[in-house]
Amino acid sequence: SYAALQSINSTPQEADSLSIHIPIAKSVLDGSFLSATKQSGVLYPASNEYILSLLIFLNIPLNIFNVLSVVFLFFTSFFLGVRLKFSKDFSVVFATTFCTLYGVQRWLLTQKIDVWLLGFFLLSLALLQKIKSERSYFFVLGVSLGMLAGGKFTGIFFAILLILFHAKKLVKNLTYQRLIFFIFPFTILGLFWYIRNYIGTGNPFYPLPFLIFEGNSQ
Repeated sequence: SYAALQSINSTPQEADSLSIHIPIAKSVLDGSFLSATKQSGVLYPASNEYILSLLIFLNIPLNIFNVLSVVFLFFTSFFLGVRLKFSKDFSVVFATTFCTLYGVQRWLLTQKIDVWLLGFFLLSLALLQKIKSERSYFFVLGVSLGMLAGGKFTGIFFAILLILFHAKKLVKNLTYQRLIFFIFPFTILGLFWYIRNYIGTGNPFYPLPFLIFEGNSQ
């Protein structure tokens, strides 16, 4: 499409992309993201910047980042529609509606992670509509919820709400092995960022103030 062509022939321009998201993605590549101190700059959760770091590593134009996120959003929206027992035609309309929202289209040529976050929220919601007993299901659910929780500070609250609303069904299908298959990716992709920040700054949500934890007032 036109947006895909634009993404290949343009360079990042958006302010947050240049000052936050791209530097975080580069910190993933050089390993500096593993440690955090109050002096080390941006300390936001950044699981979705893993995707951006892969584009940097492969020398792929960075403006394709959110073109890919819209493709991902289409398929997760379609999957949710199917899980909600919509017809396939209506699921396509449902997915297309999500992808053509102004709030989605405005970030097409940026490196902001909001569309990816929405995609992982919808994927997690879809997976929770039909809970399975396979270990692979709990692993994929852990990846999806981990990417949601680790994508943005608000993401962890959405992930917790999804788990709480479906806790009864999840517990019925849990075993120790399935729990490990879920906890491992959820921790690595999601909880890691909050643990890192707590160890480095004393506040899991740093630089934001939260409850008893002090943030950065600057």
